[in-house]
Amino acid sequence: MKISKKRLAASVFFAAVALAVAVMIFAFSAQQSDASTNFSSSITAMILSVFPSYKNADTASQLAMFELWHPIFRTFGHFAEFFLLGFFTTLALKGFDVGWPSTFSMLVCSLYAVTDEVHQYFVPGRACQFGDMIIDMLGVFAAVFIIFLIINRKRNRENKKRSEIAKQNL
Repeated sequence: MKISKKRLAASVFFAAVALAVAVMIFAFSAQQSDASTNFSSSITAMILSVFPSYKNADTASQLAMFELWHPIFRTFGHFAEFFLLGFFTTLALKGFDVGWPSTFSMLVCSLYAVTDEVHQYFVPGRACQFGDMIIDMLGVFAAVFIIFLIINRKRNRENKKRSEIAKQNL
């Protein structure tokens, strides 16, 4: 099947974005423990500062809120970066007309999640954590599932239109 220039251009764009996300993930994983903690702490503080309950709280309460939310935001960060990787990888593969693009995307991105954690094992102060791998893979699976839902909804609408047109022609 021949791929149109428009579809090819979109696939190349999605592949470039997926590659950029992979590079970003690698850069975050290459940060030593202190730098990684400082970065995620600043993101957590920035997000919490939006909420009046945090801004207006005393220092002890702010610290307690920070300690509650910081690990949640770090976990969400893992999920989100691999969600993006899975999303753009799947879109790129669908456009290139690769057989079984969703499955291939899940395999490639899950393998990247494993290698990402192995990479962290060699970074001072970091560790290879199985739980992070699972969270990363869940992000990929969520992205692929959302694309699946969007495509199926689009197909159902197209089929419904075809059916209505066929009924009108009878």
